[in-house]
Amino acid sequence: MKVCLISPPTVEEFGERMVGESEALSLIAQHAPMGILSLAAVLEQHGVETEIVDLNRLYHKYINSSESQHRIDFCAYASDALEPVVADVFGFSTICSSYPLTLRMARAVRATHPDAFIVLGGPQASVVDVATLQAFPNVDLIVRGEAEQTFPIVLESLSTNAGRLALINGVTFRRGTEIIRRPNAAVIEDLDSLPPPAFHLYPHIKDCSYAPVEAGRGCPFACSFCSTNDFFRRRFRMKSPHVLVSQMKQIKETYGIESFDLIHDMFTVDRKKVLAFCDAVQQSGEELYWSCSARTDCVDDELISRMADAGCDGLFFGIDTGSEAMQDAIQKRLDVNEAALMVKSANQHSVKTTVSLITGFPEETKDDLRATIRFLGDSLRYEGSDIQLHLLCPLAETPITSRYRDQLTYDDIFSDISFQGWEQNPEEREMIKAHRDLFPNFYAVPTRWLNRQYLRELREFLLHGILRHLWLMVLLHRDSNDLVSVFDEWQIWSDKERRIASVLDTSRGYYSNDAFSHDLLRFVRTSYATSSGKYPHLLRTMVRVEELQLTLIKGQPEASQRSARRRCVIESMETVPILARDAHLTLVPADYRKLIRCLKRNTPLDLIRDEQVALVLMREKDKIKTIQLSRPTYELMSLCDGSRNVLQISDDLSLFGELEVSPQKASIFGLASLAQKGLIEVRNVAV
Repeated sequence: MKVCLISPPTVEEFGERMVGESEALSLIAQHAPMGILSLAAVLEQHGVETEIVDLNRLYHKYINSSESQHRIDFCAYASDALEPVVADVFGFSTICSSYPLTLRMARAVRATHPDAFIVLGGPQASVVDVATLQAFPNVDLIVRGEAEQTFPIVLESLSTNAGRLALINGVTFRRGTEIIRRPNAAVIEDLDSLPPPAFHLYPHIKDCSYAPVEAGRGCPFACSFCSTNDFFRRRFRMKSPHVLVSQMKQIKETYGIESFDLIHDMFTVDRKKVLAFCDAVQQSGEELYWSCSARTDCVDDELISRMADAGCDGLFFGIDTGSEAMQDAIQKRLDVNEAALMVKSANQHSVKTTVSLITGFPEETKDDLRATIRFLGDSLRYEGSDIQLHLLCPLAETPITSRYRDQLTYDDIFSDISFQGWEQNPEEREMIKAHRDLFPNFYAVPTRWLNRQYLRELREFLLHGILRHLWLMVLLHRDSNDLVSVFDEWQIWSDKERRIASVLDTSRGYYSNDAFSHDLLRFVRTSYATSSGKYPHLLRTMVRVEELQLTLIKGQPEASQRSARRRCVIESMETVPILARDAHLTLVPADYRKLIRCLKRNTPLDLIRDEQVALVLMREKDKIKTIQLSRPTYELMSLCDGSRNVLQISDDLSLFGELEVSPQKASIFGLASLAQKGLIEVRNVAV
């Protein structure tokens, strides 16, 4: 018997090609489909020949194909790629975001492989098993929950006696017109008994920047919006430290990968086991770097320090809400102040953090929203923090979804958790509308106090603002202490200013392009700084720097300019220096270095005076360098406009006031220093 295992696609069709390509490249460069690779390793132990199909890799190939150019959808492309695959069983792993696409592909595989057995597994199919089989006759069987013990028994039954399926726990299948749902299978207690993932079946592993390693399963908590409990149940389990470290060492020796993502929703629940793992890593003598997920009430400064010493370089913190009231409502029950301290502690120990927040809960008020966005704003100043803000996704069979099942609405405002795509195939949209119980993640729970369109646009405003103008957003947070109010003011300004230009667009596409950047900077400079800003001189300083950065990022010097200039060497008094083509000189109304330092350290902004400060911004490859200048250096650089040689510059420099040395010496030595730093170039006299 041969089995083809197909990973769930985490990248779907995008309306804007470059966005889709960028995301696909990012995922492909880092991600290996651990779920199906783990199952493939078990099947190998049972002598089952297994082929792996990674739909993310296939998607990247697709977007560079002529089919993509001609708007043939990915499902048709992927189905064509699967048609020549010879297999007795096709096993699709499933997640909520791509479940409609998976079901379409299952139908296509049935058409090309009518004698094959089609099996679904994974989180989504496990919780909507009966409804799936009732609505989609192309699916033969669903393996619910952990598949490593159940799936080999299913395959054995198919090859010997299909009637035995009715004796296997953890499966749901069709027998004639009847749907048979067996009781849940027992969880796998001894995770150490599972073989390491079959990375040897995945030829792209050598291209991955990190390798996923399963550290454990199960979660002892019961958050009302989370589906982990339903899939793994609340039986918390971890692999032993020596097994984890042994797998990490083996991957490093075989594939040269030394960075690992420890897969477990709650890795730090058992402090003793975490410390034992840290000991095992250090005793291994290997340089191993790893990241994991943690609750902020299951770590402290001492533990984070110990983890950092043992190679931990990343922590995912699911904070979910900054409101104490909402923490209780969603049964998360974190202390928000303690959570903030743990984010700070991780960054102090040079451990990068992902701070994940959610908005759009049924009970959430605008004050709750403000508290969440305030937590977001407070976390922005840590350069090692990645901020996530999600719209609530009503996952199938979670307490929130079950409670509001009859009130779910389809409003075309999808949570990013449930849908990564910009455009959705029309057939999939019809499937979603026809089967609410199968695809609740594409629906919305009622939000009595908050408008979902407002929340969607707030999310786009914040996340794209942070991505493009991080320190401006940090300053807006510090200036207002309420980024929600800044957004409210932005909406009023934007509605007026952009309607005049007939370009009002609040879609995700608008917020991801340069038009939003320019509008945001103009809004802060012309409206917010003058009407609401507590520190207008600091806001103007930040905006000026950000505007010049945009200019430098987008600007490309003319070919004639490049050929006419060369690195500056002050050969004679006739040399004509000119500002480097990738540099911009400016005056701002505040000390920029001090401003950034205060934002990073969260120290008072009141002591930063309103005064003229000189800056030069310079592009170095893909980075923008900002240098603060003394006033004499600024005056010297301002004379390097291409109209003066060194002698003329020294004459004009004397007009600026008393100098400690002669203007000639000041200009020669000053220009030599600027040349060494690449801030000025030479234009030949003959040019």
